[in-house]
Amino acid sequence: MEPPFLVTVAFNADVEQQAGAYATGLLALITSATVTVTLSAHRRGQRAASVAFGLISSIFIYRTVVTIVGRPEGLKIAALFIVALVATSVVSHLLRQTELRVKRVILDETAVSFIRAAKRQPLPPDRSRHRLPDA
Repeated sequence: MEPPFLVTVAFNADVEQQAGAYATGLLALITSATVTVTLSAHRRGQRAASVAFGLISSIFIYRTVVTIVGRPEGLKIAALFIVALVATSVVSHLLRQTELRVKRVILDETAVSFIRAAKRQPLPPDRSRHRLPDA
């Protein structure tokens, strides 16, 4: 199903409620993006950027709270946006897990010498059958 159809069903085709829902949903999405950028700048040690983005984030957080209090029906669409974002992220990560990212490996002389030396060593005995179970 497409998002406009879902929104129409969720809000019984009330255009006024849909407008409030979209406004709140988009505001929540933008707010989460500003917080993410702020945390990223902080983690990278970018003090000036952290302060600037923190100020912008606080404005968006304030505006989001005011909008939600004034039009609580927008929480539904905000939740749909967040669920769609998380679901897309999960699917993307699952698909990328199975990608083969390396097509071939070219070994230098040092690596080849390590492999040749390892081939001459006897393998240690398999002790996996003799391990005690984890408690």
